[in-house]
Amino acid sequence: MIDIFLFVLFTIIVVSIGAYFFDFYKIEIDSKVTFYLFSYTIGLGIISYILFFVAVMGLLYFWTVCLLLILLFVFSIPKLYKGTKQLVHVPLKPSPITQQPFINILLLLIIGSYVIVNLINALTPVLCFDCQVYHLAEPKKFLEYHRLIHTQIPGLDIGGGVLMTMPINFEMLYIVPLSFHNDILAKLIQYGTALFAGASVYVLSKRFFSSLAGLFAVAIFLIQPFVFKHIATTKVDTAILLFAILSINSFLEWYHNQNSKWLMLCGIFSGLYFACKLTGLFLIIILSLLIFYRLFHDNKSGFKNSLLELGRFLIPAFIIAFPWLLRSWMLTGDPLYPYIGNLLGNGF
Repeated sequence: MIDIFLFVLFTIIVVSIGAYFFDFYKIEIDSKVTFYLFSYTIGLGIISYILFFVAVMGLLYFWTVCLLLILLFVFSIPKLYKGTKQLVHVPLKPSPITQQPFINILLLLIIGSYVIVNLINALTPVLCFDCQVYHLAEPKKFLEYHRLIHTQIPGLDIGGGVLMTMPINFEMLYIVPLSFHNDILAKLIQYGTALFAGASVYVLSKRFFSSLAGLFAVAIFLIQPFVFKHIATTKVDTAILLFAILSINSFLEWYHNQNSKWLMLCGIFSGLYFACKLTGLFLIIILSLLIFYRLFHDNKSGFKNSLLELGRFLIPAFIIAFPWLLRSWMLTGDPLYPYIGNLLGNGF
């Protein structure tokens, strides 16, 4: 139970810290659920980069992690108080998703079953090979050396190992549970991203279709073997799903209302994906083409103006991923290691 309590507390802190971002970034969000989704995701990014820069400065000690958590908790109290006060005054108006109760019960039963089964799985020790040699091993080494270092994964290359310089921004969050020797909390953090990814699927489907479509979408999302395989691990696959879905959500909001703030928010979420895994570059390329087509072809903005507006998406995306790309470039000469080296014939 202590692990679940810590997970809930960590989630509250993340949402509260992310909510501060929207105090400065004035954008109209018409749903509280969507606001919490965005706040949670932005909060993950803020905390992971705080830990990143603490590690860069060589100050990654147990006491600094404790101090950081205390400060984050103190900062989250006003937001928590305000959010609790608002929820108390929200009238409860339950409405049926469909007039056929059997469908409601069936879909909720499917979703609830998968949520519970995976929660039980998340409360078991880490057994995944990749999690032990990479996703948890890297932040653990950072803790041991109190700074950001570069290491090799043994046994994956003739030369003795693969140089680990790829983006691992999400894994920086695992520094918090590893500081307390709690790998279960690390699994629960990843489990939480899957739940929020499912919620983002529901919000997106409900907005463009219906509540029933949203429930169907979440049920289909959770029963996919890919999601079921990774939801209760310390990998980052469900986290990048969350970043990708919110990127698409923000893009569609911009597509309909042409508010540049949604375009920049789309860039932020895409950048968080890119800073988590290099495959985020493909999402950025696809969205860039769609944005440019919308601006140049549909809006008739002109080539130059379309490029300038596209920059509102690309600049935040690459600024967020830049620290990890710079690290890779300084160590290997390849900011997208091992992709560019692989294309040139000198990669692993």
